[in-house]
Amino acid sequence: MKDPELVERIAAAEFDRAAILRAFPSEVTDVPTPFYRTARVVDVEVATEVGPIRYRYGLHGDAMVRLGDRPEQVFSLNDREGLRLSRDGVRPYVRFFFDSVGDRKMRIVERESEIPWRKRGPDEPEPPAPRPVPRQVSVEPFGPGFRAVATAAWNAALVELELDVASDGQVKPLGHRMIEQHLDVVPG
Repeated sequence: MKDPELVERIAAAEFDRAAILRAFPSEVTDVPTPFYRTARVVDVEVATEVGPIRYRYGLHGDAMVRLGDRPEQVFSLNDREGLRLSRDGVRPYVRFFFDSVGDRKMRIVERESEIPWRKRGPDEPEPPAPRPVPRQVSVEPFGPGFRAVATAAWNAALVELELDVASDGQVKPLGHRMIEQHLDVVPG
């Protein structure tokens, strides 16, 4: 959707992004966040001459939190919201968290269709091994919070992550296991 008022509000607060936001058309998309009661998260996709750029922001009252780089940015939005995750909220939160940090270098995948497989030409043989099948994020109580196990696409690998997810949204890695290396995927 077009939301010129929101884009201008972001441009006014984001000096380093203002010129791009004001010079090119933008689309604003609400990001599903069922675990937040009042915060709104949006993706702003800017159609530049060299291709689209995606920015993510958390909006809470008059406050705006730039997301996309560091976990601390998400934690700041969580603090403003007073986040208290329930078991049902952990699965969508883990997906949201990884989509909102580290420039999206690691993405949670729960279906094979979420992996960016490289399209093969008509003369290329299929890969010899069957494609690995990711599984849905699992959640169980763990201490005062939760333990989540998730499959993630990371560069050209598929890994299983074990995470400690606190009820306030803090995420700490407990471990990981390589599922498959050298996937035949489109580079991210």
